[in-house]
Amino acid sequence: STLFPYTTLFRSPYSFPAGLEDAIAAYRGLLQDHAPHELVVAGDSAGGGLSVALLLSLRERDIPLPAAAALFSPFVDLAATGESARTNSSRCAMFTSESFGRAAQYYLGDRDRCAPLASPLYADLQGLPPLLIHVGTDETLLDDSRRLAERAQRAGVKTQLKVWPAVPHVWQLFQRWIPEGRSSLREAGMFFAREVGTAGAR
Repeated sequence: STLFPYTTLFRSPYSFPAGLEDAIAAYRGLLQDHAPHELVVAGDSAGGGLSVALLLSLRERDIPLPAAAALFSPFVDLAATGESARTNSSRCAMFTSESFGRAAQYYLGDRDRCAPLASPLYADLQGLPPLLIHVGTDETLLDDSRRLAERAQRAGVKTQLKVWPAVPHVWQLFQRWIPEGRSSLREAGMFFAREVGTAGAR
């Protein structure tokens, strides 16, 4: 199955929003030992969507936000309304257009697939920290990244989007073999160092 790496996660008895609540709890724990400007968030694929949902939840609960977030091919639209979900279906190394419905069902059950904390593409993104978004041209999730970047920028969020040619979904995992993976992670590290320094100087 094209969803094999995600099946265990989505079939967990701890369905949405349990994972989000765990992320919030973990972040609160980090705040006990670190100032928020020392913290950053990163996530890939479904974890990218969870990362944005975490930022939204922190904002709504008046919990200090981290300095920045890096999102690698984030899955932020469980309704799969992006055009690339169809046009890249035969090119993507991970997802096909048919797999999104199963992914949403595993994670949400019968809940609304456009709920902002499940699909952050539909959220009010104002007040979020700087975002770095990397995605590949052949991915079915390409338009998730493009539209998230556009909406974040319209909301006044400092956002950098980079679209990489000829790379598989979450190619950063294969950085030992794919030079673009090393480049992406290096750019994310530089982004984090810059934003942490900027946040710390405020």
